[in-house]
Amino acid sequence: MAFPHLQQPSFLLVNITHCINKPFAQRCQDLVKVIEDFPAKELHTIFLWLVESIFGSLDGILVGWNLCCLQGRVNPVEYSITMEFLDPG
Repeated sequence: MAFPHLQQPSFLLVNITHCINKPFAQRCQDLVKVIEDFPAKELHTIFLWLVESIFGSLDGILVGWNLCCLQGRVNPVEYSITMEFLDPG
């Protein structure tokens, strides 16, 4: 029986995984850098995973970053960072 060829984890996946485990402000800053540094073709492979890790899964198993509880008056710094991160510009 032949063993399936195991792919080594991509440099992109390693970078993204390290970003997700950092404190919030650093996480957003690092994710912006990764998104800017990698071509869209490579980002396409992790897009769904990244969206679920930020916004949560439809089935509710993954909560994501819990953005629904983020309020500008309560935590203006994180709110500002989030709005800048999610800004399409």
